[in-house]
Order: sequence, then C-alpha cells, then structure tokens
Amino acid sequence: MWNYPHPSRCPTLKQALSALLLLLSSGYAFGVDGDRADYLRYLAQSQGEYDAYLQAQNRQFSRWLQRQWQEFAAFRGEKHYLQQKLPVSALVPPEGSDALHGADRELQPQLASAASERTAQQETGSLYSKVESIATTLQDSDPATQLPPLTQQQGWRVVEIPFFGSLLTIPYVAEAEAQTLALPLNHHQLGGLWQRQSRLSYLPTLQRLQQIRTLLQLNDWGYLLLVNRLSEALYPRAVDARGYAWFLLNQSGLRTKLGYRGDDLYLLTAMASRLYDLPFYEVDKQRYYNISLLDSKGEAYPQRLRIYEGDFALATRHFDLGLERLPQLRHDRLLQADLDFRYAGERYRIHTRHSQRLLDFLATYPRVDFDLLFSAEMGSPTVEEVRQQLSSIVAGMTEEAAVSLLLRFVQTAFNYQRDEEQFGEERYLFADQTLIAAGSDCEDRAVLFSYLVRHILGLEVVGIHYPGHMATAVHFSSEVEGRSLIYQGKRYVICDPTYLYAAVGREIPKLQTEERRIIPQPAPVTADIEAM
Repeated sequence: MWNYPHPSRCPTLKQALSALLLLLSSGYAFGVDGDRADYLRYLAQSQGEYDAYLQAQNRQFSRWLQRQWQEFAAFRGEKHYLQQKLPVSALVPPEGSDALHGADRELQPQLASAASERTAQQETGSLYSKVESIATTLQDSDPATQLPPLTQQQGWRVVEIPFFGSLLTIPYVAEAEAQTLALPLNHHQLGGLWQRQSRLSYLPTLQRLQQIRTLLQLNDWGYLLLVNRLSEALYPRAVDARGYAWFLLNQSGLRTKLGYRGDDLYLLTAMASRLYDLPFYEVDKQRYYNISLLDSKGEAYPQRLRIYEGDFALATRHFDLGLERLPQLRHDRLLQADLDFRYAGERYRIHTRHSQRLLDFLATYPRVDFDLLFSAEMGSPTVEEVRQQLSSIVAGMTEEAAVSLLLRFVQTAFNYQRDEEQFGEERYLFADQTLIAAGSDCEDRAVLFSYLVRHILGLEVVGIHYPGHMATAVHFSSEVEGRSLIYQGKRYVICDPTYLYAAVGREIPKLQTEERRIIPQPAPVTADIEAM
C-alpha cells in the first residue's frame, strides 16, 4: 500500500499546507480586482515552498494510480428499518384504550375514518402539494452578488453555473476542457488524467470554490454539490465530469476515490457517518459510498469495481454531512402554507413561509443516520416563525400541558404517509421540509417534535427507534404518568408524534414488547418560555 506522510508528522508539509490556506483565503489567483502586489510578494516565498511540495505529491500519486487497481466487491446499502413501517390503521388508538384522555375520548368513533381520509388526500410523489400559494419575496437577496469580481486572463475562461437560484462565476484554465478519458477505461488512463490535470493551473479554480463555499456557508455536502455542478458544466460525459470532480475534491482535502468497470466510472466518497440504502465498498478498512448512484432510483448497481488503495496526501478528511448551520442561499421565492390543529377544544392555525431554495437543497440530501437528523440545526426563518407562534400559545402552561400541545400539533397538523407510498423509497425529511410536506411519516415527525420541545421548552428529548417505527421520549422536571424508559439515569416519558391523538406517556400497544434503540440528541437550548 502507498503510504504518504501525514501532515502532523512532517514540519515542512505543515508549513506548506498553512501557506496554501493563506493563499486561498487571500484573494490570490485569477484576476481578483484590487491592488495586492505587496501582499502577493510577501506570499511568494510561501507559495514556492507549497508549489514544490504539491508538485512532488501529484507526481507520486499519479505514478501510484497507474499501477494495477484491485477489484472490490460491493456491499448492499444498509436499511434503517428492519420491518415495514406501520400502516395508518396501527396509528389510531384502539377502541377502549387509555391512549386518549379528557374530551379526546369523544373522538374515538371518528378517528379511524379521519385518519384514512387524511392519507387518501395525498398525491404520490408530490412533496409539497399542501402549499396554498407561491410568492416572490419583496426583496431578492442573492449572495452571489457579494463574490469578488473576476477579470479575464489569457488562457483562462469563466463558466457560469446555476446553484440554487444563483449564477456563480468560476474560472478554469482553457486546457482543462481537453482532459477527457478514452474508452474503455483502465488504470493507466486514470493515472494519466490525474497527471494532466495536476500539471495545469488549477489553484485559481480551487480558490474561487473556497470563496463560494465560505460565502454560502456550505457544509461538505453543499461543497460536493458545488464541485459536481462545475464538473458537469465543463464536461458533457459523466465519466469526464466524475474524473474532474474526483481531482478537485481530493485537492480540496476530501477523501474521494474512483471505481470503474468497463466504460462506467463512479465517484466514491468516505463519509464521517453512515449512509443508508446506498452501496459501498470497503477499501483500506474504510467505507467508500458510491455517491454516483444517488439518483439511480433502485437500478442495479455494479457488484464489483476496480478501485485503487491509498489516498492522495492532502486528502485527509472524511465528508462531514452534519448541518451545524444552514447554507445561505438565494432568497427569491417563498412557499406559503397554513397548519391547522385542535387542542383542548381550541382551534389553532400556524402560518408558515418557506424558502424554495433551501427546500431544494435539503431535498438533495442522502439518507443519513438518525443521529445527524436529530442534531441538525434548523434555525431557518421558517422554523423560527413556527417556534415563535407555538411559544406564544404554550406560554403559561405546565410542562406536561405544553408538551401535550406540541405533540398534538405534530400528530394532527400533517398528513401521514409512508415514504414507500409517497416516493417509492425511503426519504427522510428535515424539520423545514416536514412543515410543508404533502405527507410525512414517523421519523420526520419525531425530528420536528424533538426540535420544538428542546427549543421552546428547554427539555431533554431522546429518539426511540423500533424495528419499524420511530417515536420520542421527554425528560420532565416533575413526575408525569405514562410509559417511560430510563436513559443515563433519567426517566423519559414516551411521546409518539405519529400516534394519532395519543396523550403523553402512551405507546402503541404493538410496540410495547419490541426492541428499542435509544437515539441521544443535543442538549436543549435556553427555553423560549418558562413552563409553570
């Protein structure tokens, strides 16, 4: 196996990488307006040191790639649920159960028919059919206008790529367009591709990509989408686009491999957390997911691929799909919808407005681990508005009453539909998506409910993963009746956001003997309101 030195063990490499970061963040490279001659002279010495190191590493890696690649077998994508999700009939409290309390018991005869009607209203494959109107915001906010302007340089071209409503300008050396692959593929060609691309001037392209990433606050997933959009804009054929994306992602420090079979080339990425329903290959004791198959819709995937071992020296980081903050995308289109629910004899209406661009971005996400869904920071204007409206409603209530109202909101303001029925496959929704989706199922509601409880009431929540269902449990500051579990020495009372009209502490009878997996969640933030 090819062993490159790790940056932490090589002082000159650490200096070179520091120089690269300084260069990329300084505005150095392709025709950025502004007189920075003095600064560029100051950086020239560090640039020379970095260039020499980078050239050596590119040569070594190119030679390594032209050796014989090994054949690796694919592993079938893992499933989150071991059983089929519950049908709507199982989500209605049975006749005579104690799941309902108070005035809700009068609803028992109507519950089953009401649930089936809500399901029948859905349109298969339509994610946002509950939208009541579409509006354009009064003030168009496009972050792309804040990018430094580019000026033409000899031998360089500029491409405009659409990216969630914005047109982004990115420079590239003209010779890059000629770096294509002949078919059928082999390891000599792929090693030669790296050699040819690395001999071109590509740092200005990387610098612009980093500028865009910083401006739009893109996480690793957003950056992967950005690089793919650029690659597809420059190369009509998928094999060439994937080869260029592979080169740029590795040069950006992200562990990415190629796998090939016949004339087909696949982009393989090392992830910091698991993905589901996506084939992967174990190389160097790490999982590399076949990200090129995300849009395959269940099509057959290659059982075996030729893949190289080892990594490019600068590619030291796994892709982190965590959403610690949302991307800052263009804000030019709004979707609007109202959410109605009843609680304790009162009717409530929650108004929502959604950024179409943010929803489009979230819809690209692969099926990530539940831990990531629960920990995503959904601080969008949409979620904040919903929080404020619900906070004003529960102000002055006891903890149990406030949790009960939030539970009722998530149970009844949305239509239930299993992903397989709506999309033909599993699809997990973030809180922003659930608030406007035509249909949602258990994990979508569990993510939304836990977010509201943690942010509005400041209470601790855990997820409960059954073989075919997802629910939550809440840690109250005082004793609350009902079914519960102990986690890390604390009592959590079950709250099921999908169990229609069920009260706090009620668990679907069928699940009471099922195995559970507890999903920890982030610590609650300061509560919006102080419960009585």
